[in-house]
Amino acid sequence: PGMAAWNGILLVIACIAVHSVCGDCNAASEPEDRRKQTDSITIGTFNAEWLFDGVEDRDASRWKDQPIPAAEHVQNIANVIKELNVDVLALIEAEDCDILADLAALLPEHKGYLEQGRDTGTGQDVSILTRVDPTVPLRRTDNRSDYPISSSTCGYSTSTEPTTGVSKHLYVDYKFANITVRIIVVHFVAFPTDRKRCAQREGQATVIASLVQQALFQGSEVVVMGDINDFDNETMDIDDNMPRSTVLDILKDPNRDGQPDLHNIMELLPKSKRFTAFWDSAKNGDDGAKDRSAIDHVLLSAGLYANVTSVQPRHDLFDAGTVSDHWPLMVTISLKGKSVKAAASLPTVGVMVWLVVCVMVMLV
Repeated sequence: PGMAAWNGILLVIACIAVHSVCGDCNAASEPEDRRKQTDSITIGTFNAEWLFDGVEDRDASRWKDQPIPAAEHVQNIANVIKELNVDVLALIEAEDCDILADLAALLPEHKGYLEQGRDTGTGQDVSILTRVDPTVPLRRTDNRSDYPISSSTCGYSTSTEPTTGVSKHLYVDYKFANITVRIIVVHFVAFPTDRKRCAQREGQATVIASLVQQALFQGSEVVVMGDINDFDNETMDIDDNMPRSTVLDILKDPNRDGQPDLHNIMELLPKSKRFTAFWDSAKNGDDGAKDRSAIDHVLLSAGLYANVTSVQPRHDLFDAGTVSDHWPLMVTISLKGKSVKAAASLPTVGVMVWLVVCVMVMLV
């Protein structure tokens, strides 16, 4: 690394050395908007692949007992984010508030926020890195869903009655100009073709769908973004990966009326650019499209989707599997002179029935 990079790495190491027990970072004490242009908003998702400090990490951590390589990784992630010109970034696989503070120290326009999740296995969380501080605290839900769901396509069956929550997610309600937007960040369980994980992901999607429907019912626009760990059967990726599950269908059509409320920004890209993740399936290096898939997604409600001005999959920033095994996916939405009409301002009979069913399930 050059001198500037080493200075950044040394700053991160110094921050790690003085880490205290991680406190809360789910709210801003004095919210600010540090955007240079307020007539648009650029949002995106980026799985930073183990954004940890290497100190007392879990066994699965890429950086366990390696604080110096971990600090180099933080610097590399910061260098990528500097190129994104992003206002609100869903940052996946963050360790805690301390590591977000380390990263933000290298990115003076941004601050990091995190709502502590429930993943005790990896210790990973989802977070946001943003120029626009939330004016209300980040939240999460501990609601659960049975799985397999009745309409599951995963082919998983069990004699037990398992349930699942969404251990890694957050949501926050923003106000951009005169538009209320609920941003939901998720990281669902991995392995798209595994039958049990597939069924569990459908359960997780069902939990998140209730947050989507709640916001739409209230007249808000909605963004769901993050590492969904599944494919979209309506928008084929570069390698024609077909989902086993209905996860994307559940998220896009949360009230199950056959009319999607959310739209995948992948639809706006040529097929050759529809990939966000790299997996060396044959363990023989980069095999091009064969080792690429679209499992990270940004889903937008109709009012936002109609005002998209550009979609930017940033495959140009690093080679496959170097900085991360995922690439950032960005979208810019115009807010100029627009009063974005909410996607669902009035409930239909179907929505009302769906909400009553949800309430009854939660009370059981």
